[in-house]
Amino acid sequence: MSSDNWKMGYDAYEREINLNLFHAALALAAKTSTNEDAMSIYYETGRRIIWFKGNFDEESYLAPYGLRYLGEVLERYQECFGTELRNTRALALAIGYAAPYLTEDMFIGKQKTDFLRRLDREEGWDVYLFGARYLCAENPQDRKELLREMMESNTRTTEEATFILSLFEDKNKGYEAMRAQLSRTWGEKRTISLLPNVGILEWMTAQYKDIIKGCRKKESTVLRALMKLPYMFVKDDSPAYLTLSKVGYSKLEITYANSQAIWQGTVRDRLDYNGIPAEKIAAEFGTTLINSTEPFDEEQFSYLKWLLVKYSSFSVKYQGYEGIWEAIKDSLRPTQPRTLIWMIENIDKEFSVSFDVFDPKWDILAQRLGTEKYYKLFSEQLTKNEVKDTEEAREWIDRYRELTGIDYCTGFEHRSYWNHECFAILVKYGVIDLWSFFRKYVSHSKEENENANALDYIKSYVRQIQTREAFDFYQALLEDYDYTELNDIFGCWYKFHDGLVKELSSGSCYSRDVKLDFQRDFLNLEEQRQVFEWIDESVFRTEPDKYLNFVRAALRDQCVREIYETEELCCILKEMITASAIPIYEETELKKALFTPEDFAADQAKKEEQKRENKLRAEKEDWESKKKKLLETYDGTFYSLRQYEKKFWSSEDKQKAMSLVYDQLADSVIRVDKPASPKEMGDFLKLCGAIVKRKALPWEKLYPLIEMMTREGTKC
Repeated sequence: MSSDNWKMGYDAYEREINLNLFHAALALAAKTSTNEDAMSIYYETGRRIIWFKGNFDEESYLAPYGLRYLGEVLERYQECFGTELRNTRALALAIGYAAPYLTEDMFIGKQKTDFLRRLDREEGWDVYLFGARYLCAENPQDRKELLREMMESNTRTTEEATFILSLFEDKNKGYEAMRAQLSRTWGEKRTISLLPNVGILEWMTAQYKDIIKGCRKKESTVLRALMKLPYMFVKDDSPAYLTLSKVGYSKLEITYANSQAIWQGTVRDRLDYNGIPAEKIAAEFGTTLINSTEPFDEEQFSYLKWLLVKYSSFSVKYQGYEGIWEAIKDSLRPTQPRTLIWMIENIDKEFSVSFDVFDPKWDILAQRLGTEKYYKLFSEQLTKNEVKDTEEAREWIDRYRELTGIDYCTGFEHRSYWNHECFAILVKYGVIDLWSFFRKYVSHSKEENENANALDYIKSYVRQIQTREAFDFYQALLEDYDYTELNDIFGCWYKFHDGLVKELSSGSCYSRDVKLDFQRDFLNLEEQRQVFEWIDESVFRTEPDKYLNFVRAALRDQCVREIYETEELCCILKEMITASAIPIYEETELKKALFTPEDFAADQAKKEEQKRENKLRAEKEDWESKKKKLLETYDGTFYSLRQYEKKFWSSEDKQKAMSLVYDQLADSVIRVDKPASPKEMGDFLKLCGAIVKRKALPWEKLYPLIEMMTREGTKC
């Protein structure tokens, strides 16, 4: 990618030479020459021409003037392009560089001769005309003398010294001859800025890099630093940067040239534009250009716009940056109005900006940007500047009207990024009276209201009652409107208590998650009680299914306990307990908090007594149940008693159950025929084993029964 895609980069020469005319004449000569090597020579010579642009469309350039061949151009150029010396220089140099392939058929009569004689009549020293004579001269001695005169002219400008250097066919001799002048004119005596002349540096880098880098003379220090631009990220603490800045190169010049150098197609082995150094260079240039105090330059910003697209996504994401915008956005501090306008119009990103709206320098923003964009920008400044009092707030609003002719507060009829913060500032300092503002924009229903946005800003501001103004607004609002009507005004999802009661509508099944947040330092106890009563009615009217959760949260809340008498809260708690509306896991905690120590102790004692009674009752019922099962299961056999034991699962239940079977076991021992069958004896012994294992009956009671069963043995 060449810098020619954004600008020629040869401004210093464009001022002295009509470069378009030069290129048209040079291309015309090459394309109309009968010399079969003309085009090869054309491109070969082009490497020596600092501002060379191949494939120039000379036909489109010359056709409007009816110019068809080179001789006609020489004859009529002043008529067509003007008598300025820069036009003469352009054609003189074109004839000089095209000399190797000029042919007689390009001219009619004395067209060429007359033009060259005109050059001789030009008065005074002119390096470009001297250069043209040098190029046109056929005698080697004449060429040598002309070149010597130019070398000894002690040129004063950077562009002239570089031009003379370009005339040397032997580069080593040329640099040695011009080194002192080049070191001076590219150093402390520099006469051009790199910003519009980066193409000149590109040419010198491509043609003389190796020679300059190989010269270790101290006077070449600046030139060696310039040659490093295509090969490294020149950070502001690097030796190359310090060398250049010391002789007057600005940071913008260095970063711009450093960035442009990466795209110089004629420079070999330059940095890979997809590597980290190139990405850092692009980011550094972007930050430097936007923050620069130098006059706005359209071409430089066009180049930056191209970089923003090219590096929208880094190939190697250094420091985690996705692309160039992420790398530079936090460092941008534009100081020029036109820069800011360019950013707003060309960068489709959100970015923060600070400027003084009272400084006339920035008034152009109101004139150039549309109402919506300037309103947003002005609002951002309002939020960033700490407004101290009502007078200052009104000055801001007056300033906006002065710049735009529009009332700032009408901006709240629309959506805008900073509106919520600006609305709060203007309410705080009395520029906006909430109730009056509300009355101006309210209608019966939000769906019918063309100014619903304005009501949204009120709704957002008064939510959670964070200011005295919000409290005063609700006092007025709730005198005129019912809670259910507020949905028609502020939208179907609006609830007064949103934000004042947290997690009420979260769907949680635990009432402990519900929290109240209505205590405000600017409200006295009576006013806090008023807010709570508003919350209470709002929940009851709009979310009745959540009301009990809300009451439990209120009983837990410390602020509620401060604004209501404990006795009153105790009565509510007792009613809730009676209605079984308090979970067991909360009941004790609430009683401990609200009851007196004596009442709490008595309540706990009563609960313990109740627990004991309940336990005894449960145990009695358990014994009766086991006895009933025993009677239902026992059929006079040992087997039925074993089945009875299997009806219970826990060891404790089995132990209790087996402690009841003595009478049935003894009855079975008496009933069974002696000697007992193997099955009956087996069931008996297993049953005895289970009783012994669980210690359900004392051995003294069990032993006689075992002796009775085993005395006669078993049947064979």
